[in-house]
Amino acid sequence: MGIAFSNCCFLCGDKAESHDHIFFECEYSRKCVLLLSSWLGVQIPLRGTLGWWIRLRTRSLAMKQLLGLAIASLLYHLWWARNMARIESFVPLPRMLCNDSRHDILTRVRVCNFSIVCSRVRSWVDDLQKRVCI
Repeated sequence: MGIAFSNCCFLCGDKAESHDHIFFECEYSRKCVLLLSSWLGVQIPLRGTLGWWIRLRTRSLAMKQLLGLAIASLLYHLWWARNMARIESFVPLPRMLCNDSRHDILTRVRVCNFSIVCSRVRSWVDDLQKRVCI
């Protein structure tokens, strides 16, 4: 006799869990990416994210760093949500996860003092601080 484990995704309960599924195919992840993209005002692709980030030539370095920070925060929070679902049987709402990412991003921006960057980035960050993930 052994313990039976399901290999279904803990976030959506639909497909077999894998890194590819959690970060690129999972419906839960898709909702989180859409919410964060909406908050940022920038469309983040699920596949090819690294190439997309590199191709942001028209963006300033500070804006690219901020978008990279947003992606890293989202990946961290998706894995955290997966662990919460697996260990605690609790799946946070995508909106909650997005707001946690938002909080982390804005905290990091304050710590790194993005106020010294160009006015366009500064006004974008000011606008982000006023918005929440809906």
